[in-house]
Formats: sequence, C-alpha cells, structure tokens
Amino acid sequence: MKKLLFLILFLFPILVFSQDSIKKPNSSVISLDKVKVVYRGIDNPITIAVPNAKSYTVSGAGVITTNEVGKYIVRPGSGKEMTIKVEIILNDDTVVVEEHVYQIKGLPSLLTTINNQFSSQGYLEFTLEELKEAEVGIKLIDFLFPQYPIVNEFTIKIPNKEPYINEGNILSEEAYKLIKEAKKKDLIIITNVKCFFSGVSQLNKPSSSIVIKIIK
Repeated sequence: MKKLLFLILFLFPILVFSQDSIKKPNSSVISLDKVKVVYRGIDNPITIAVPNAKSYTVSGAGVITTNEVGKYIVRPGSGKEMTIKVEIILNDDTVVVEEHVYQIKGLPSLLTTINNQFSSQGYLEFTLEELKEAEVGIKLIDFLFPQYPIVNEFTIKIPNKEPYINEGNILSEEAYKLIKEAKKKDLIIITNVKCFFSGVSQLNKPSSSIVIKIIK
C-alpha cells in the first residue's frame, strides 16, 4: 500500500517546500528542497504542516514550540548545520521519521544607503539637488530573508559643524541647509543609523557609515 506524505516547511519569510514520497517497507525517501538556511542571532519562525497524519512531533537543538499549532521558533547554536526532526504517526499507526538539515549562517553586515546607493569603501558623490529630500536606508548583503528595514534616525557629521540628528529616513530641510553650508570637496558622514526590521526580530547589529562628497 502506497502512502503519500507531503511535508511542507515554510521558513519565514523564506518559502521552503519539502515534498517527500514515502513507500514501505523498504523504499527510499526522495526530497526536493529549496535553499534551507537559518540565521544565528535571530528568531527564525518555521511553520510545519503534515496533512492527513494522525499526529507528529518536532524536535531539534534550538527548536522552540509556540502557542500556535504548527508554529515553531528556531534559534540555532554553534556549528554550520542543524537538524530538525519530525516524527510522524500515520493514520494506520505507521511511524515515519524525517530529518531536515538546515545551513546555519551568521547575520550579514548592514550597509547604509542613500538614494539606494552604497559604497563598501571610499565615498559617494552627489550634487546638492540630488540630496534634497534624499532617503537614507539599510541594505543587507546575502541575506535570504525578504528585507523590510525601516530607518527612524541617523546622524550627519559635517566638518566644522555640530553633529545633526535627523529623525526619520528622509533628509530634513534643516539637514539640507547644513549640507548646503559645506565647502566644496568636504566629506559629509552619515552614521549612527537606527532602524528596525519588520518581520525579523533581534537584528541589532550596527550599520556602516556612509561618506558623501558634494559636487557643486
């Protein structure tokens, strides 16, 4: 008798599908998986659903059960990989055990952007007009979660001026006036960027600074 089992794992906000065809008693398990990654230092939400099973249990180092059925949090520890084990009892009381291996990655660096541009070294050049109501943002390199960073504050440092704290992610009129007072070829630094990420908790790494040179 052939049993069909669909084990679907959703790693929020990455969608990960795992479809396994189980035959008994001596058949192989065939898995078709997309990228499986969890990040060290944040809560990785996972949803596990096993349709048509009598019951199932989920275990693994760093796997935490929540109050919502089928919802789990994964907090990976040391090492490069972790295993999530799902023990399933089918309707005929057959026990099926699945082990799903996830790669563990560290959190990437946070790069500060201005008008969606960034530089990992050196500086960016802008005209004054381009900086009017310019938008400061955050970008993560090689981060597989969808990114929803929201900048709520940053500091502007201009030579011979007091540092100016800009609220929000848009360059304010007052900040723009200060920048207009900068001399040609002065280097302006945007630093101390504060932000939060919608859907990703505990992402508290400091962001990089960005250096701007004004082209009159």
